[in-house]
Amino acid sequence: MKILKEMRRKAFLLLLPLGMMLAYLASFFPDWVEKVYSNGFYRLIGQPLSRAMGWFPFSLAEMIIIVLTVQFFWRLIRFLTAGKRKGEGGLFPWLVKLLWAGGLIYFLFIMVWGLN
Repeated sequence: MKILKEMRRKAFLLLLPLGMMLAYLASFFPDWVEKVYSNGFYRLIGQPLSRAMGWFPFSLAEMIIIVLTVQFFWRLIRFLTAGKRKGEGGLFPWLVKLLWAGGLIYFLFIMVWGLN
């Protein structure tokens, strides 16, 4: 079970380059993006998301960005001031988690809105 969890973590690290590759390839095929993504896939996910987000009287994306930014700086300050805590592996695992989260967010952005 632990090996599967580790493999899943490593696979998620590939989401950032995969999202970048999709965005790059889409720039060469604008007709395909318009036909398949914009008029097909995007309509399936865009309309329900638009309806769901319409319930909020504020921009949910901006709130998420603010929360993630505050959390980033909070964790950075906590890491720098606390030194090496028991059970924490140092700066490298923290950076891997940051890269993992950034890759996931970027890939989701590309798949949901970015290719449009």
